[in-house]
Amino acid sequence: MHLVLRSSKARGEWSFRKTANAKKINAAVNKFSNKFGVKILSVANVGNHLHFHLQFKNRLAYRPFIRALTASIAMAISGLSRWKKKASAADRFWDYRPFTRIIQSFRGF
Repeated sequence: MHLVLRSSKARGEWSFRKTANAKKINAAVNKFSNKFGVKILSVANVGNHLHFHLQFKNRLAYRPFIRALTASIAMAISGLSRWKKKASAADRFWDYRPFTRIIQSFRGF
């Protein structure tokens, strides 16, 4: 599966390519891939969005994996906690829902 996570707020101090942020992202990816049994085939950090090639053991692992990963990355980069007041629509970290596409052949990979 090809997965894309995009955030227009990932600029400057919050850029995904900043060394400290890249380490936080890699730590979160490793933690949750081990927890939910997801095989990470490749990761591309583009600065304001992330590309993943993933392999799931079963389809039921997708939802908890993506919820945990996106929340962990957003909290690690922005410094916000889940106990803070609810964010408004303008304060959302991610631009869109995760974009996914099933890869069926080597050409698609």
